[in-house]
Amino acid sequence: MSQYDHLFDTPAAYIAASSESRRNSVAVAASSITSNNFGPESHGHRTSQQVGYFPTDDECKQLANPVRELLSRCRCYEVLGTSTQVVLLDVDVELTTAFIAAQERGLAACVLWDREECAVCGVLSSTDYIEILLYCSDHPDEAERVPQYTIRYWREKVRNYKPSGTVNAGATEAETLANSFDRLCSLSPVPPLITCTSETSVSECLAQIMNNKAKRIVVLVEKESEDFNVKALLDLQQILSYLGALFLSVESQGSGPRGVSADTAMSSSITSREASDYAEGTGGPSALEAVSGYRPFIDSVVASNSEFSRGGVTLPLHVRNLHDLVLNEGRENPVDFGSYASVGPYKAITDVPFRFVPQLGQHRKTPISVTLETPFLDALRLLLLHNIDCIAVVSENDVVVDAIGRSDIVRIEDNGVYNTQLTVRGALGDRPPKKIRVFYENDTLREIFIFFVRQRVRELFLVDPNTKKLRGQLNISEVVFFLVFGTTNTNNPSKSQCGCGT
Repeated sequence: MSQYDHLFDTPAAYIAASSESRRNSVAVAASSITSNNFGPESHGHRTSQQVGYFPTDDECKQLANPVRELLSRCRCYEVLGTSTQVVLLDVDVELTTAFIAAQERGLAACVLWDREECAVCGVLSSTDYIEILLYCSDHPDEAERVPQYTIRYWREKVRNYKPSGTVNAGATEAETLANSFDRLCSLSPVPPLITCTSETSVSECLAQIMNNKAKRIVVLVEKESEDFNVKALLDLQQILSYLGALFLSVESQGSGPRGVSADTAMSSSITSREASDYAEGTGGPSALEAVSGYRPFIDSVVASNSEFSRGGVTLPLHVRNLHDLVLNEGRENPVDFGSYASVGPYKAITDVPFRFVPQLGQHRKTPISVTLETPFLDALRLLLLHNIDCIAVVSENDVVVDAIGRSDIVRIEDNGVYNTQLTVRGALGDRPPKKIRVFYENDTLREIFIFFVRQRVRELFLVDPNTKKLRGQLNISEVVFFLVFGTTNTNNPSKSQCGCGT
């Protein structure tokens, strides 16, 4: 009997975004006070559920405007940690060398450098790794030569690749998977490089990422010679962590929306060690520790409001600047969430329950899953074809028992050799099943947002609270874009061309 077999006959142990009581559930509430994190009235969540108000697209944008305006005052350098690590890869090195360099440093992506042009030209990520494996699987006669291809040659090869056939819109999943590389190469490529400077506003940076359907952006710093140095790679998880840190630190100084105290909002919420189980491959500090200047503030979360008012606690620089700006403008709080409902029963975009924003979540009603006996390559194909970061592993009853992320690709490597015949069970090996992070349709965007920040994951699975069956999933990019702009891109997949923005 394997470590998974008992899971098929017992309820799944989920970690849930909210602590709402649910019958016959063994869900562990990871955010017992998230309904208070942004200070809603004690019965605000229940009231909004009872009213059943579905905000229109324009109303969602209206609710998100304060968030967007807040981030327009914040600069990208504030999002970066106190130290950053960036690996530049010469596009003329072999693919094998490139991926070994990335794996040894535990990086999800590396910046590409073109010596001939003396310029940054793209990004190499786990997406490329998966595409290369799929290409080798679909073209076994060429598989032995591919690792010796240079990055430059591979980029040109993918760019000029001519699919051998077409995959019809009505094709079955099996037909789509059988032609996966052809399918990926038939998609429109993303731009070769998406960049910003350290002085670019966070809202503008997010707009570039969303409009280009990317996952990360290269941050450049201008030198005196009008040239640029690469400062960092900024991804959506960093921005989401920053957004959570920013909002909670603003509230903790006593001027947050509807009077949330530091003790309530911070010490019992996002800094909880219980909820800092890292997503696979993340490790290291908690989400908030990655935000520049935030570590000293976390250490002082037990300070009372009176200590804040006496100046006994030093706030992060970006929070102090925002606080001073607000005082100069005569407003009460930087987030500018009013004390009255601005749209229907909602005071802020985070007040809206997920069930009342059907425009959010491309896969909210589309369960994407594999079983333990699914070929591992098929799981990787589904990750790319649906442009998701994580895919659920389900039992015969559609209950999530584990999850596979893009970084799990390293699990099928053995001394540089890849066993492409592995099943999901074989690829997962002997590691314990992951804790499954889930949310429910009635959860508010506030609960979902805080849960993403606390758990440091890129996907949350939507499950039925009673049967615990998988119903869909939500990507971190969709949440970030919706909170900031009140809208989201369709998150359709796009060809990577060596990571270029993915």
